[in-house]
This record gives sequence, structure tokens and C-alpha cells, in this order.
Amino acid sequence: MLPKNRRIKRSDFDLLSRGKTFSGNFLSLKVSRASGNSKVTFIVSKKVAKNAADRNRLRRRGYGQIKSFLKKITDGFLLAFYFKSRLGNISKEDLYDDIESLLSKSGLI
Repeated sequence: MLPKNRRIKRSDFDLLSRGKTFSGNFLSLKVSRASGNSKVTFIVSKKVAKNAADRNRLRRRGYGQIKSFLKKITDGFLLAFYFKSRLGNISKEDLYDDIESLLSKSGLI
């Protein structure tokens, strides 16, 4: 899990509505400006995984992969990663590559 100061609070979600969206193979990234440290969240809808345990597993995988990028990400942004519905069984390597490509597309690393 990420430290609390790196997680997006519910009150910050309205700031994401004005953000810019980037699309990858398995994830979409929504980026918005904020103050302080960059904060990250992973969102899995019921359309992607009907079972709550599967949604939580995907979310934990995402948090596990993003930890290696936290020091490289530019401060002052809110990042929301949305899992796409055509996932299937995504490997850790594919997830890592998709996160890396989205962060580089957005110019955050």
C-alpha cells in the first residue's frame, strides 16, 4: 500500500474532473494539477471485475507497480489510473510497462 500522503482523498476527486486523460493498452490515466506531493489512485469498476476480491487484487497490483515510480514522478499532480474492461489476465510486466508508458506520455517522468 502507498503511504497516506501519496493517496488521493475523496475530497480531491472533483479536481480530477478537469484533468487531462491519457490512454494505454490496459489502463487510462487522468492527470490534474494539485499542490504538494503527487498523489496516486487506482480505480477498478464493476464492469472490469464483478467480484470485489478481483477488483482489490487489481488495485493492489497497481499500487505495487507504481511504488518504483514514486520518486521519479514530478510533484504537484493527482494521478488516477482506471483499469480498462479488456483486461483478461494481465501480467505484472504488462502492467508495469503500461504504467511506465502512460507516465512518460503525460510527461511526469
